[in-house]
Amino acid sequence: MGLIKKEIIEEIKENISLLDLVEEYVKLKKRGKSFIGHCPFHDDKSPSFNVSANKGLYHCFGCHEGGDAIRFYEKYHGLNFKTSIEELAKRLGYREEDIYESKKENEKSKKQRQYKDQLIEVMEEACDFFEKHLDKKTIKYLQDSRKLSIETIREYRMGLTPLGMSDLTFHLLNKGFDKQFLLTSGLTLESNGELKDFFQNRIMIPIRNSSGYTVGFSGRRKSENQKSKYVNSKENPIFQKKKLSFNLDKAKKSILNKDYIILTEGYFDVIQLREFGFYNVVACMGTSIDEYQIRNLSKYSPNQNIYLALDNDEGGKKAILQILDKIKRLILSQDINVFIIQQKESKDIDDYLKQGYDFNKLIEDATPAIDYLMKNIIFQNNRDSSKSLHQLKRMCNQIKDEPLQIEYRRRIAKYFSGGEPNLFKTYMEFLNKESKYISKDKKDKKFNKNQQLSVYSTDNQLLYLILFTGYKLWICRELLNKENDCNQPLIELLPPHVQELIMEINEMDSNKYLLYDLQLILDSNKEYISNKECNLKLLNFINANQVYLEHLAESPEDSIQDILNLLIYKRYSNYLNYLKKKLQENPTDDTLNKYIEIKSKLTEQESKIQTQTSLDCK
Repeated sequence: MGLIKKEIIEEIKENISLLDLVEEYVKLKKRGKSFIGHCPFHDDKSPSFNVSANKGLYHCFGCHEGGDAIRFYEKYHGLNFKTSIEELAKRLGYREEDIYESKKENEKSKKQRQYKDQLIEVMEEACDFFEKHLDKKTIKYLQDSRKLSIETIREYRMGLTPLGMSDLTFHLLNKGFDKQFLLTSGLTLESNGELKDFFQNRIMIPIRNSSGYTVGFSGRRKSENQKSKYVNSKENPIFQKKKLSFNLDKAKKSILNKDYIILTEGYFDVIQLREFGFYNVVACMGTSIDEYQIRNLSKYSPNQNIYLALDNDEGGKKAILQILDKIKRLILSQDINVFIIQQKESKDIDDYLKQGYDFNKLIEDATPAIDYLMKNIIFQNNRDSSKSLHQLKRMCNQIKDEPLQIEYRRRIAKYFSGGEPNLFKTYMEFLNKESKYISKDKKDKKFNKNQQLSVYSTDNQLLYLILFTGYKLWICRELLNKENDCNQPLIELLPPHVQELIMEINEMDSNKYLLYDLQLILDSNKEYISNKECNLKLLNFINANQVYLEHLAESPEDSIQDILNLLIYKRYSNYLNYLKKKLQENPTDDTLNKYIEIKSKLTEQESKIQTQTSLDCK
């Protein structure tokens, strides 16, 4: 056997929930944001075993044993690391031969590591080069206009591109770097047979990974005549914007000590806040922030506290709402605590700091994300109380923490009633009406195993298939808007709780957001699929349809119609059975004609689905 593939280990860490794994062996109780139980590794008389689901880590305060899901499985079963990985990978559907690198793959991995090391080496050399070309004029601009000290400028190793079009390229060639390598690194371009520097006429800000290595650059324009304000390095194996946060290498220690992160949208916002003594600040890398980035950042704060500090203009407000919509699930489940910093006195952080305002005061007065979202619902509906009330109720019911859910119900009722007692009572009664989002404890009391919904019906499997491949939102629009010849929207073919989920997803901005992934669907329906047998069925379904999944990922446009054809076929089939029963009870010419018509369409539809890759929905 060769080495275990790195991506297998990463996939185990991402897809096997430590909480679910531990609960197979240890009875846990929720306490705050963590779960506690009796430690399985020593004679634990009082619960000292602590599991942090969000961080994916456990720790026993009695015997001091701790680690992640892999370590727990290894320790509990008395296995070595290799065997633990094998068994956990098999839970995800991997065969043993898929887990290990072949000799050829091992060589490939070695070359990839060497290539990444060489990329870091060339980026560090380029950083030295830009830093040496930082002239007095640019330093004066940074000091006067940006209010940065010379110490801060040096600390961030800010630099400047020289006047020549190819100075960096020739410098790196003279240092022994290969021409083709420089082209693939993104530092050099080739035009009409000439080599040119990628960055031209810009103030250079090095971008480092969380370990402090330079992996790329962001170049700010020197002249307002230049088209793009900022130009970032091209994506490569060490520079992937989604996985990077500017200044995280310097901010980690302060984030841990202060227990919160300030997240801004600009590099200079970060640097200027640091100049004013705020060291726990990071910025996203020019991409729209998503759940993946927020979850990764939150791990650096012990209690997952994040403060969003974006510009106080229309663009900034829109960006805040986009971020909150993307991470709403994390916010409402209390996995993270998000607050919005609003500097009303100025347009952006730069102006706010220059005008001498107290940024600490803004942090103290920051608005909790749930409050911000609820206020926006009222604002967007132009005080249409009926529409606002229903949307607020739905959001409120998704809050996992029951005391917090009750508190927000009271706030909503108070707002709409104006404090009038009878009206307050009426609104509270409406808000307290049970829905599918009642708390887990209440659900457990009402749950009847004999009435359990089948999450393995064909319709649900098709939905899982769509979600599993991560399609854009317009697939839901297809389901919602396209009607078949039976005059019934296709969405009505799905189970009610799935319909409600699709309707909820459909309210998002179709140009900005992806559908929730498979794991979210599993989390949202835990009461139906929490047992091992159901999880095994779903795993078998995914494995049985691996070919179809690959086809779906490669040709999403063609595959959407495949999925719709299957749903339409099922609708015709159900409708035909209904007509057959009707003919037996009360035969009429109209019913017979309709039966013949639908049977013909069913045959036609059957021929369509026979030409596409079949699904094993057993």
